[in-house]
Amino acid sequence: MIPPFYQLTLILLLLFVVSCGKDSTTSRTFYLKSELSSRFFTLFDQQNRETIAVHINECGGIDQIYDIKNLASQNLIASSFQGERTDRVIQWTYWNSLFKGKIHQQGNRDRRLNITLSGAYDNDEFCEPISTDVNENSVTITSRSSSWFYADLNIHGKPEISSTITYKFIQDGIIEGTYELYRDDWFLFDIFKYDSTSNQHLIIPGLYEITSNSSVQSLTNLPPISQLSTGTNDLFNSYIELWSPFNGKILPNTLDGNGNSLTNSEDPTTWYKNWNPIDLNGFVTVQNNSHGIGIVFGSFRKIESDFYLTFNKLYTANSGQGYLNTLMPGLYVSWPASSYIKFNFYLIVGTNSEISQLANIYVNQVKIPKRITRQAMR
Repeated sequence: MIPPFYQLTLILLLLFVVSCGKDSTTSRTFYLKSELSSRFFTLFDQQNRETIAVHINECGGIDQIYDIKNLASQNLIASSFQGERTDRVIQWTYWNSLFKGKIHQQGNRDRRLNITLSGAYDNDEFCEPISTDVNENSVTITSRSSSWFYADLNIHGKPEISSTITYKFIQDGIIEGTYELYRDDWFLFDIFKYDSTSNQHLIIPGLYEITSNSSVQSLTNLPPISQLSTGTNDLFNSYIELWSPFNGKILPNTLDGNGNSLTNSEDPTTWYKNWNPIDLNGFVTVQNNSHGIGIVFGSFRKIESDFYLTFNKLYTANSGQGYLNTLMPGLYVSWPASSYIKFNFYLIVGTNSEISQLANIYVNQVKIPKRITRQAMR
């Protein structure tokens, strides 16, 4: 375990050989160099040539991916918006559709309560790194996020999500990510809670404790999955997504796991469509005519009665937001306090044919997402 105050000064170099995969299509030997001072993890092929470089920030977000072999020095992650550290990064993002705050004074004046791994809008508050642990072929990072994305909503009380993130380098071009998120009790002041009778968010004055849902017994008439994000059912109080903002200027096209094109449009009505991962064959790729990067998130839908896997996307090509081609596998879930959410995925970098071939293999290795309560851990 490496204390955080050594993370920027200590350089740990690991040079080793890893052989993986029984099938000849996936077996590949590579070398990994881990430089903790710069937080770059670089893969080399058998001829000692750099192939892939990944930059992982101090809390576990990936803000740079370079396909050195195929796309030279072009970062496959979109450029930072207004110089922020908190936006153009592969990271978990949390939304709570049942609760809203007062209108905040920043950005788009959004009232929704959401949290990101990397910190708050406009660099107001950052995540707190706790530890970084480097093993022979993986890195595990533990951190804590204790601010709403719009930090002025912290007047209602701060949230807290602790995360343990592990990236395992399986072979040249394939990285497995495992995210384990834990949330404590949150105590909020003068909060607005959704009321199904009036179809409005009504203020709850004074102190309010967000623990578990009040209507976990109503399992019968669930809304369609396309309506789960509207806050109309207390059963699904949380939406967790793997926000993955890729560079749309380099990788403008989006294909599902069946090879079908997903429309890229700046029309917001085309973004959060809540695609069924089974219909997508469990993975989606952003690419140009020859190369790209894919996210393999698994071919699941209903995990439990109050636990669903979904997929969303977002696309912009304007000077205000930059060129974004964002993939967002997500979970709709009842997430009570003092419990964990755990899920994994694969990032595959390479030629379009390599990605398709490998993703069809690794989609069967994605584990079903889990919710683990403290009681179940005893």
